[in-house]
Amino acid sequence: MICILAGHGATEIWQEGGQKRLFEWGPFSLFAPPLNTWHRLVNGGREPVRLMAVTTAPIAMDFYRNPEFIFNCPYNFTDRFHGEDNFFATSQNFYAVGLQSIWETNFIPDAKEVKVQDDLYVKGTEVGMVQFETSKNGLIGHVADWPDWTLPQGTLPRRRRGDRDSQIGRIHLALAEGERHPTLRHRPRR
Repeated sequence: MICILAGHGATEIWQEGGQKRLFEWGPFSLFAPPLNTWHRLVNGGREPVRLMAVTTAPIAMDFYRNPEFIFNCPYNFTDRFHGEDNFFATSQNFYAVGLQSIWETNFIPDAKEVKVQDDLYVKGTEVGMVQFETSKNGLIGHVADWPDWTLPQGTLPRRRRGDRDSQIGRIHLALAEGERHPTLRHRPRR
């Protein structure tokens, strides 16, 4: 999963023997190249592009312990991506499963502009959240809306023995504008 922090550009995506697809991105765009596709990011401006990327490659390396298999496997996951022209168009496919608001989309043009669905999942007083799943990959993220740009105490998870997420890790990125910045409060260690 890739989050563009600064800059503008484009990404080419293709499968072995397939046609290249191109889409453009800007600051705070979020997207994920589909599994086992080739991709190339191109800077579209004069300023450097800054990005943050999260990958499952370390988990795959630990699991398979064979770099040749991981980096040179020709298998195309056509059930996930088959070279569709509009694959990286923003989807409006929102739905709820239990108490979770889900957004199936392969491209988020600006994560700071995501509007959380008020009628779906609410994680507390005036706190809304939508989970997004991109490119049918295993990495899942979410966008949450907190009033006054303040994250409540205990928002950042602590690692616990046997916690499935502690084995794969979590990344938290807070996006804010203007003079106010996110306040992250940690519980004191015991």
